[in-house]
Amino acid sequence: MQLTRALLVAALAILAFAAPAAAVRAQVEPYEIGAVLPLTGGSSFTNIQIKASMMVLQDIVNKTGGIKGRPLHFTFFDDGGNPATAVSLTAQIIAKHPAILMGPTLVSTCRATAQLTMKGPVEWCFSPGVPITPNGYLFGSLVATHENLATTMRYLRDRKIKRIAMLLPTDATGQDGEESIDDAMALPENAGLISVVARDKFNTSDFSVAAQVARIKAAAPDAVVAWTTGASLQTVLRGLNEAGLDVPVVTTPGNMTHAQMDAMAKIIPKAGLYFAATLVQAHSSLRPGPIRDAQDNYFRATRDAHVVPEPGGSYAWDPTLIIVDALRHLGPDASAEQIHDYVEHLHGWAGINGIYDFRDGLQHGLTRNAGVVARWFADKNDWIAVTRPGGAPL
Repeated sequence: MQLTRALLVAALAILAFAAPAAAVRAQVEPYEIGAVLPLTGGSSFTNIQIKASMMVLQDIVNKTGGIKGRPLHFTFFDDGGNPATAVSLTAQIIAKHPAILMGPTLVSTCRATAQLTMKGPVEWCFSPGVPITPNGYLFGSLVATHENLATTMRYLRDRKIKRIAMLLPTDATGQDGEESIDDAMALPENAGLISVVARDKFNTSDFSVAAQVARIKAAAPDAVVAWTTGASLQTVLRGLNEAGLDVPVVTTPGNMTHAQMDAMAKIIPKAGLYFAATLVQAHSSLRPGPIRDAQDNYFRATRDAHVVPEPGGSYAWDPTLIIVDALRHLGPDASAEQIHDYVEHLHGWAGINGIYDFRDGLQHGLTRNAGVVARWFADKNDWIAVTRPGGAPL
């Protein structure tokens, strides 16, 4: 009897010691968010920037209290840019019933994973081109492609560029670009002032686009839109260079990496390589105010973390801060529905890419007034806005 009592006392003592330790562990359990990115393969260049910016923010959030005392932790999953892999990884994450999923980043992978998140979790696709269901659980980064290409067409129109050629890949990115250009051409302000004079396609695996460029050259365009990323843009620029067609080329913000510019240095057209960009590229010309302040904080934070603040990092910066803002208001136990509703009602929120207002249900929070056209300046080693917000030339 005495032995039993002694064992019971010892067990209670162990439990008394273990209970506070367990409570401490429960208090510091990380708030984990899964992020699906193509960290290898042909699309990895921009996504390495995205991951780096998210890690900078993870550190900042955790140094400033985390999520109601719980440290934020991103777990990254590499989909290699493959839609089937992205779906498999997303299903794996969703099986744990999270409220939030960050990524993927390509039009094709986001289209695929969106079928799994129609009723939650909140999914933030790091692409401006993903098709959006109004008021749905899928959000998109930056200014939507159709809005930003309308901004770009305004810039070209105001420069008296009237004849546009399209050289587009057959993938989802190319389809999104073509649809967005057609939408821009249909706007009343463009009627009779700017038109598409050539339209050609290629596969992203093609090593040459000589035949397509020959047809485009015969149409005598004033500018070419090459809505593709990575190695396939290099293929397009090489084809234009070899054909002697030196006109302005417009491409996606997904190409805004120093590695890409270095690889294309000898084939960038003298007439200019232009990008449908956002206000980060207009930093030097922005007036003092909340957007400029947000950008100053962004550049300071990345510099302090020894991360080069390339444009790709901006894809994730504002969305991550918006999600953190929601969690800090709602708490770590917030449901996907609560987070969705919080973001849907968010407005007047100043980020590095503009002032966000999600009340229109279009899930980007930004309009074309947050879009600019940027040009690559090799002598400055930077992309610099050549328009005001909305596309009017500087």
